[in-house]
Amino acid sequence: MVSLKKFPRRSNRLAARTAPLASPADAGPDLQASRALVGVDLNDSIHSPYFMHTSDHPGLILISIKLDGSNFDDWEAAMKIALDSKNKIGFVDGSLPRPLDSDLNFRIWSRCNSLVKSWILNSVSTQIYRSILRLNDATDVWNDLHSRFHMTNLPRTYNLTQEIQDLRQGSLSPSDYFTKLKTLWSSLESCEEADDPCTCGKAARLYQKAERAKIVKFLAGLNESYAVIRRQIIMKKTLPSLTEVYNILDQDDSQKSFAVATPAAFQVSETPASQPPPSSVCYVQTGAHKGKPICSFCNRVGHIAERCYKKHGFPPGFDLADSDFHLIDFDRGFDQ
Repeated sequence: MVSLKKFPRRSNRLAARTAPLASPADAGPDLQASRALVGVDLNDSIHSPYFMHTSDHPGLILISIKLDGSNFDDWEAAMKIALDSKNKIGFVDGSLPRPLDSDLNFRIWSRCNSLVKSWILNSVSTQIYRSILRLNDATDVWNDLHSRFHMTNLPRTYNLTQEIQDLRQGSLSPSDYFTKLKTLWSSLESCEEADDPCTCGKAARLYQKAERAKIVKFLAGLNESYAVIRRQIIMKKTLPSLTEVYNILDQDDSQKSFAVATPAAFQVSETPASQPPPSSVCYVQTGAHKGKPICSFCNRVGHIAERCYKKHGFPPGFDLADSDFHLIDFDRGFDQ
């Protein structure tokens, strides 16, 4: 008699499928290793700080300026932007510390750490390069440079404040003057340590007060040619922001550039005869010709340089051989 093979009941199969998975602690070593490898793959995804693009290599130069010791604040700001765009900022700010050597992610961390170190080395001068070359972690390099070159001392703050107070527009265009002021203000703010976040509303009032002081400084340093538009801005009931003030001046400057100056020759021809000559004209003080103008071109009496025959050409039929006419009537001709 043939025996029939017994199959498990449906309820038993369903229970097997719905049974909870074993926890990592209860799982065997093979399962734990597999899950760890899956974690490495996830860490190496495009959204992970461990991800490396095909264009990422040790010789890559991230920013256009090199740290020489005097430009650390600008260099630091530019490097933070570049590293953040590469999703590698965690290797310098301490949020991705060195894992244990036994950690399965250690090798990929070490590779990314060396890559970030190379990018920093490519952006410093030769002297600084040798002083940080043998530091192990990128965060150690970053902290070493910060402690050496980040200036928060009082002399630097004093010099920047004095430079801001003494700055005037002078020969600068409004755009160059505004840009230079913004650069000095940014450098001054970077010298000051950041305060703890304020929740009482006082920080907003202090910010408005600082912005108002910047507007006053910007307007006070403008040339006198902007006195009218400056007075109009000051008389406003609600003071605009610093950027709006600059835009108002820029628009006023653009409108002035539309006015095209009339050539001097046309201005002379269109000037009425009764209008007095410019104040730079010399006049005869004594004698028969007292009060008549003296030509600055030919030094004769009775006309000005703008109406001098010798300068602009003699009329047709003028006889230079007639010395009397040349000496006397030549001068009178301009008065008629």
